[in-house]
Amino acid sequence: QGRLLGIAMLYNPARYGLNSGIGFAVPLWSVRRSLARLDKGEHVWPGYLGVRLPPVFEPEIRGVRLVKTVKHSPAERGGLQPGDWITRINGVRTPDNITALNELRGAIEGERVEVEVTRNGRVLDFSIQAEMRGG
Repeated sequence: QGRLLGIAMLYNPARYGLNSGIGFAVPLWSVRRSLARLDKGEHVWPGYLGVRLPPVFEPEIRGVRLVKTVKHSPAERGGLQPGDWITRINGVRTPDNITALNELRGAIEGERVEVEVTRNGRVLDFSIQAEMRGG
C-alpha cells in the first residue's frame, strides 16, 4: 500500500556542494498531469506562458495583477495585457500569487491554460497554449 507523495530530484552539486545535505522533492500534485503522458512514452517539457506577477503574496479581492507579459510570449500572443487582474486559472480561483503560481507551475508544453481576467471592469476568458521556454 505504498503511496507516492512526491518525486525526488537531484540537486546541482556544482551550486550547493557535494555534501551539502540539500535535496528537493517535487510534490505529486505538480506532476500528476505529466504522469499519463510519461506512461505512454511521450516526452514532457514544462510549459511556459511568459507572465510576470508582482512580488506580493497578500490576497487581493480582484485577483492577481499581471505586471508584464514577456514580448512574443504565449501570454502576449494570447491576448493577456499588463494591468489585467487574473481571477481564475484552469477554473481555480486565484486570490493570491501563490495560488496562481501553483496553477501555472503544473502547465505542460502544448497544453492549453484557461485564464480568466478582469480588464476595465469586464470579465474576459483566454485559452493560451503553453510552450517550451524559448520555443
